[in-house]
Amino acid sequence: MESPGVMEVDGAPATTATLRHLALLNYGHSTAMQVRGGAVRGLSLHLDRMQAATRELFGVALDPELIRTRIRAALNKSSSDATVKVYVFEQCAKGSAEGVSTLVVAEAPSWPTELPRSLRSTRYERPVAHLKHIGTFGKLYRERIAKAEGYDTVLLIGADGMVLECATANIGFFDGCGVVWPEGPALSGITMRLLEQRLRHQGIPSRRTSIPLTQVHEFTGAFTVNSRGLIPVGRIDERPVPLNAPAIASLKEVHDALPWDVI
Repeated sequence: MESPGVMEVDGAPATTATLRHLALLNYGHSTAMQVRGGAVRGLSLHLDRMQAATRELFGVALDPELIRTRIRAALNKSSSDATVKVYVFEQCAKGSAEGVSTLVVAEAPSWPTELPRSLRSTRYERPVAHLKHIGTFGKLYRERIAKAEGYDTVLLIGADGMVLECATANIGFFDGCGVVWPEGPALSGITMRLLEQRLRHQGIPSRRTSIPLTQVHEFTGAFTVNSRGLIPVGRIDERPVPLNAPAIASLKEVHDALPWDVI
């Protein structure tokens, strides 16, 4: 039987009061991870990113061991295989030792679809784009429009016409030699960073550069990537994108070989 999931605020079961506190705020940050057997890829990167974001948004320190303890507690009450999301926001109880509150959600694990994604380009740059923050109205509004037009999600484009990211994933391209990532205001996703490290380690070209939307169809293929894994891109706007199955398969091998860290 599938676990019903766990939702805890500051290590205790979420209550109406604590959830109301979060629901009425639009200020905080989060991370999302796929956990298998109590382990996750890129744990140190998740913790480092959360510490940096907490310092930037709240001016206080975040104890990484406290976060690990709260994730483990949630997993013990749900399943060692799970989708885990951790949110950091203004403290519920004034004067708490941490200075901020955490919401840890553990629910059913998730996997990427095998079907190629269709992307609708839209001019939008997330505010404070280097942070995985909870201010998501702009991108969700545009994604809703894209889905109504028959697309899977949006491809965010800067005011200068450069490709940035997708709504909930990074995007990469194949150029016949290696992988090319967009350079610009966007979230540096954990899985993208892990792939960059592993590709460099294996001597496979991987670079970041400015990519105009007008040039995306000059690449030999494209894919999206987040904590769920890799998904090929089959269409950007009205034009198909080469699926490049060999390149996707090779990159998936690199992804699947990424190490798992015990939480």
